[in-house]
Amino acid sequence: MQQALSRSNIIKYTLLILYVLLIALPLFVVIIPTFQTVQESSKGIFTRPTQLNLSNYIEAWNQSNFPLAFRNSVIITGSTIVITGFLGALAAFPIGIRYRVRLFRNVFFTFLAGLMLPFQSIMIPMYILMGRTLRLTNTFIGIIMVYVAMTLPLTVFLYSQFIADISREMEEAAVVDGCGYFKMFWAIYFPLLKPVTAAIVIQNMLFLWNDLLVPLILIDKAPTKPIMPMVYVFFGSYYNQWNLAFSVLLLAALPFVILFLLLQKQFIAGMSMGAVKG
Repeated sequence: MQQALSRSNIIKYTLLILYVLLIALPLFVVIIPTFQTVQESSKGIFTRPTQLNLSNYIEAWNQSNFPLAFRNSVIITGSTIVITGFLGALAAFPIGIRYRVRLFRNVFFTFLAGLMLPFQSIMIPMYILMGRTLRLTNTFIGIIMVYVAMTLPLTVFLYSQFIADISREMEEAAVVDGCGYFKMFWAIYFPLLKPVTAAIVIQNMLFLWNDLLVPLILIDKAPTKPIMPMVYVFFGSYYNQWNLAFSVLLLAALPFVILFLLLQKQFIAGMSMGAVKG
């Protein structure tokens, strides 16, 4: 029995170590080049740096105009999350409580189709619409509109599925108390959406903050560029400054690490909190 238990522990710890290595490897791939010199980075990102070259962070900060790019990322990401959350919850409410009605079911499948549409298939029409028709390239409004359209289908899907699982007795009690649908949504249903809202905010924030393709298509002027496209300033026809590029990527990841360390209890509580099901 002890021998079988010992073998079970060995397998468990072996799998755990392999999992830790799998998680740690990408971190080393990002962190190691940030301490390399230009000569060391030209030999490969796995070249061991001879010393902790902290000047890379200062140079990357200055060359990428990091404070401006960081501000732009905060504006784009924050505005999109707020708008998408509001519109998504508002659209998902009638779908969730009236899913059996054919009209709302068709609307739900329309949003669901947005999840299946690959972005590459609409890149050119999107650029023509935003650039030639609306002339909203190089503007915060333009890129936020595109991001809202991209994140809204998943937001509506998650909200509507969560609302559909809430007991119908809550709706019936609200109707008896004289609540209209708008008051019912804000006073009763919206406070119950905290767990799914936390999941949606985290999901959308990770996508928006790290996205590179949309800013490359819609923004080509530095004053409105977010962080990710600014990484391209370290690459040219005859040089690749990997050490500075990875330094910017690490600086861009720090806000998420700090935010999680400060709010991890709230994140966990929000993900585990739910409505009382009937």
